[in-house]
Order: sequence, then C-alpha cells, then structure tokens
Amino acid sequence: MLEAEVPENYICSINSLNISLDDRRRFKESFLENYKWVFNCKFCHRKNIVFDSMITVSIVTYKTNLEELSRCLQSLTSSLISQIYVIDNSHQQYIADFCQQYANVEYIGSDNVGYGAGHNQALRQVLDSDKKYHLVLNSDVYFEPSVLEKICRYMDENSDVGQLIPNTIYPNG
Repeated sequence: MLEAEVPENYICSINSLNISLDDRRRFKESFLENYKWVFNCKFCHRKNIVFDSMITVSIVTYKTNLEELSRCLQSLTSSLISQIYVIDNSHQQYIADFCQQYANVEYIGSDNVGYGAGHNQALRQVLDSDKKYHLVLNSDVYFEPSVLEKICRYMDENSDVGQLIPNTIYPNG
C-alpha cells in the first residue's frame, strides 16, 4: 500500500499527461467504482524496469514554513523527478531564496490566484515537455522517495488510469 502523511482534507495526486479529456470523462465513473482497488493494489514486481526522469511536480505555497517545504522537497529526491515548480501565492522572498538551493526547483512568484490556478501555472509549462506524469503536491506532504517508482510502475501497467491518489496515512497512524 502506498503511504504519504498528510493533514486532513489534503490531496496528493499524480496525473497522466497523455490521457485525453474524453478518456478522463469515460473513466470517471469506473474510477469511483474501483477506488479502493486502485489504492490497495499489489504492484507487479517486474525486473529490470528502467524509469527515466518522467515526473514533474508542482507545489503551491502561501507563506509556507521552510521546514515544512524542506521536508516535502526531501521526499522528491528520486531520479524520476525532473523538475519541481514551487508556485508561491504569497510571493515571499524567503521562499524564493530557499528554492535557489535546489537545482531542479523553479520558483514562480505569484499573486494569490488560488490553489488550483497556482498548479495550472506549472501545468502550462509542463504540457509542452516530454514528461509523462505530473505530481500535484501540498507542501505539508512527505513520503519515502521509493513510492514514486511504485506509482509510475502502476500507471505504466494500467494505461486506462488517468489519475492516482495514494492512500494517505497520518503520522500517528
């Protein structure tokens, strides 16, 4: 089972960038029917699978604590991650300065356009790339970097799945 630690009402998702809107609509109902199966599946453990940097990430912040952001970014050390976009809806210099210490983090200072619109700023850049998946993440989410390989393997082996939301577990279990 995939695990990520998040506060209540927060969502961590990974979206396939190569599925059409029609396919997303078509699978909407079946996704809800298969919800528990998708999150609790046993992943196929094929050997010798090579994953390139295939994931981009967007994190929307607003006056975010740097310790929290640092812990989140430490979860993203997998070689699967090619680019991380930190969209700062508070446009704070301390967050911009913090992001400069990471080679694959791009800081986007923004007016407070909202959570979804913040992620859309990164997605506009990602859609022109050759990356296969995009991870929408909150800054207070952290997980073992090895989880990403399991997610990619599942998404690759299940081309009819357009979005995956891992089971989330609070730090206290």
